[in-house]
Amino acid sequence: MSLVTELLLKLYLSVEMVFEGFNKALLYYYAHAAFGCVVLGFLNIAWHIPILKQVVVVWFNWVSRIEMPISQYWDTLFTWKMMKTYLKILHRDYVDRKAKTGEIAPNPPLVSVDGKTRCRILDLARGSRPLVLNFGNYT
Repeated sequence: MSLVTELLLKLYLSVEMVFEGFNKALLYYYAHAAFGCVVLGFLNIAWHIPILKQVVVVWFNWVSRIEMPISQYWDTLFTWKMMKTYLKILHRDYVDRKAKTGEIAPNPPLVSVDGKTRCRILDLARGSRPLVLNFGNYT
């Protein structure tokens, strides 16, 4: 084993020991939140440089695949309001997640398109056949 590999392994094991018993979902949440705050702070400083504004607009149009008027997103872009929304999403994804690998699947309620019929997802399973849920976007 090389010296670098051995050092990395020792570092990993020591980090595992420090966080043993600590909720790893919270660790990921705090790490992403801290990173998000640093990025947000940097972008707030860089925001006042005119050339960066043009770069952000071009990038935003490229990412969204549509051209949006700047007035629709500019006032909340890289603001505390955006950061709070980002933190809520992180909390939902890391901390409030109901489905966990190796555990029983959640059984949330479903409502029909007309709003009259209600059932639960696992009520749709038949016998020993697996139930497949396809969350797709066909545009």
